[in-house]
This record gives sequence, C-alpha cells and structure tokens, in this order.
Amino acid sequence: MQTTSAGQNRKPTIYWILQKNHVSPFIVDFLNFFRTAAPNVNLRFLIPSLWEETIELAKDLTPESFDVRTLPENTQEWYDRKRESIKGLKFKEGLSAWRTFVLDDFHGGNVNLLAPELPNDPTLQCMLMQIPVPLGSYANEEGVFHACMQWARARKVPVIGYELLPFDTKWTLIPSLLDGVITTNERSYDWLTSNAVGLKNKVWLLPRYESHFFSSAATYFWRNALGLPYNTQYKEGIPNHITVLHIPHNVAMSHEYKTLIKALGKRGSQLHLMISIGKDQVRGTHTHQETVDLLSRQDLAQFHSYSFCDLNKPANLACADAVVACSSCHLSDIATLNSIPTVIFDPDVSKGRYGHTTTVNTREELDVMISRVIKSHGKITKLGDVFSQVLDFTMNRAKKQETGNEFRL
Repeated sequence: MQTTSAGQNRKPTIYWILQKNHVSPFIVDFLNFFRTAAPNVNLRFLIPSLWEETIELAKDLTPESFDVRTLPENTQEWYDRKRESIKGLKFKEGLSAWRTFVLDDFHGGNVNLLAPELPNDPTLQCMLMQIPVPLGSYANEEGVFHACMQWARARKVPVIGYELLPFDTKWTLIPSLLDGVITTNERSYDWLTSNAVGLKNKVWLLPRYESHFFSSAATYFWRNALGLPYNTQYKEGIPNHITVLHIPHNVAMSHEYKTLIKALGKRGSQLHLMISIGKDQVRGTHTHQETVDLLSRQDLAQFHSYSFCDLNKPANLACADAVVACSSCHLSDIATLNSIPTVIFDPDVSKGRYGHTTTVNTREELDVMISRVIKSHGKITKLGDVFSQVLDFTMNRAKKQETGNEFRL
C-alpha cells in the first residue's frame, strides 16, 4: 500500500474504465453498492469523453472523463510503413497480404495510435476494463481498451478484464494479454481454464448474484436482491466454501420434504440449507418452522448450518447456489426463469432436464446433482475477494522481483 510523506496510510486506488457497452441503470446501482461495501479501496470510475451519453447515465457514480488523443493523421508515410511491415507475406494461395488488405482492413495511411490522458495517481494498484469482443463491441471501444492497456503496461499496473458476452469462443487472444480475467458464467470459466485454451493468467468466476449485473439482460429480480446475499452470509455465518441450497418447503408435503432433507444429509457438512416457510402454513398448534424442526431435527444436525426465510420473499432465492424441491412450485419457477439451477426430487415421476430445471427420482441421481452444485460453487470468487487477491499481488510483486522469483496472479 502507498504511504504519504507524512507516513500516513492511503487507500489503494483502482481505476475502473467504463465504456458505452457496459453502463446500464442496474450496473450503476451495483457499482454504487459495491463501492460502499469496499471502504478500504478507492474506486475511481473513468469514462472516455467521447461517450457523453454514458457519462450522463453513470452520473451517480461521479465518474471522471478522460480524453483519448489519436495520432497521427492519414498519411502516405504510415501507409508505406504498414506495407513494409508485411512485405513478402502471402496467403497459401499466392495472394500477397498487402494487396488484399489495402482493399479491406489496410485503410490506406490511417493509423490509430491512441493515447489516453488518464490521471497519474501514486496510489494506483490496478485497472479494470470490460473485454471487447468481435460481435459485441464498437471499434472506438476496442481502441480505447488497447490504449488503456498499453498505458497500464508502461506503468506496471495489473490490468483485469471482465467479459461482456460469454467467452466460450475461439477469440482468446485478448484474454491472454490481460493479467486476469473475470468471467460471469461457468461456460466461460470452464473454457478459459481448460487445456484446450491453455490460458496462463488468472481466471475468476463471479457468483450469480454479482455476475448478473454485468449483463445488459439483467432483470429486476437481481436488482431487488442487491446486497441480500452478503447480508445473509454475514447474519447466518456462512463461510465462502459452503454451498447454499434453497428448500421451498410446504407443509402439505411434509413427509416428502423430510425424505429430501434426510437424503441431502449425505453431503450435509458442505451445505447450508435456506428453508422457506410461510406464516399461514400451520398444522394444528404448530407453526411451519416448528413442523420442520420437529420432523427433521436429527437430520438437520448433519448440515453445516441451516436457516429459515420468508416463503413470500422470492429475492431470498438470489442467495442460493441451487433450489431443491419435491415438486414444481412458485419459487422453483422464479428460480429457473432467473438461471438458478433447480432440482426436483420426486420418486414417482419421470426424470428429465428442461432448461434450468432437472427432475430426478432416485437418491443416487439427487446426490449426483448436488455434487455438481457443490463443484460449481467451488469455482466462484466474490468480486471483493478478487480485489483482495489483486492488491495482495501488487504489494508482494516487488518482494518477489527482488528474489528473482516469477510471480503471477
């Protein structure tokens, strides 16, 4: 961490470059919340001055604008330089490269050398940017991305990129140039960490309650749950490595849910159960919670932890890695429509998979599904923890360089 001349500690600074493709009302709300939740980091949001509408849309983040200079103009000199750089290069059919490009991507003597006029901050430790993709980004956005990356490289500032569209594609050159990549879906994470890609830099996968804000298709379901997963984890004392299952209990199926909870106990030490209950679901003098506790007290003791939540507050679903139920219900429909994996355990119906919902009819199949959920949970890293890892890297980098050891994120 940087210190002032007076010896007082100053917070490390992270530049978050926002561009036209990534600013929406929901992401602004999330970044505002996240900035408040990360008081030990100075987050500075910067937007290229050419995106005037974006600056206005992100005004609640108090963004700073910066200019990007383009040098030089279209000249014969730069045309000659480009042609000379690929002199002799031919396609296998015999066509010379420069004669082909001059009609398409060669663009005469127009060379875009972009220089971002970013502020110089002695406490700067990291830069975050959205990763442009061929089928979803503007040409200006790509230019600014490369220019900012070169600016950071010259100052030995780590650059972390996050995806706009899923990165399970053949375009892996840009991810390989970054110090780290934040993915927002498991497909991208699995692909980028596979041997087929061989990416050497760090790859993170955000939890669902964060990653959905990084999409232009974010829904009000996730916005209504903003902050709730963090509060629940803190209130219930749920460690990062514990998988959370939401159980939409119903007293009309008390026997079935008792059987379900008993079956889930096989992996209970790795699980926290969020059991939803309703105030109107009473049996005699027993409340819903008392019914669950009386029927499943011994089985519930097998789990790392468990808690009860309001059946009439669907936002609680955002806290869960998956929903596990004994039948389709209102909450299972909401979950599967919002990309939360949903497992229906019912021995009397046919098994099958339909979108984000999977129906199983044996305990063995249920265990396979829960194992997959636990494995998926093991891949995720919360954004705050990503920041912590990056800042640890920047503080230890100098020490590693002094010993001659290689150090990567």
